Amino acid sequence: MRPVIFEHTAWDLALATQALSYLDPDLGFDISKVYTQQNAFQKLEDSFLAAAFTPASLSSDNVKGMATAMELYLIDVNQQEPAILQLYDKVIPEVKGALSH
Repeated sequence: MRPVIFEHTAWDLALATQALSYLDPDLGFDISKVYTQQNAFQKLEDSFLAAAFTPASLSSDNVKGMATAMELYLIDVNQQEPAILQLYDKVIPEVKGALSH
């Protein structure tokens, strides 16, 4: 397993320094939505990893345990991924525009 690790250092720094107050409020909201969506994705991954590698899911009595956990995780991830990509496509040009001013 190679888990996805979303960095949030820039977000933490922006909050700590109140740098978001220098941005248009709509852009701040859009950036926040990106981090919220990434956190939701991360929670799915964490839950999968916690559930997938348990004695019950790896038991020879439950040969479908790991496969079932992985199938549900992949369904959830495939539903989440387009939303994250859409947010990136929206926010990245907005951030670039704000930085060029």
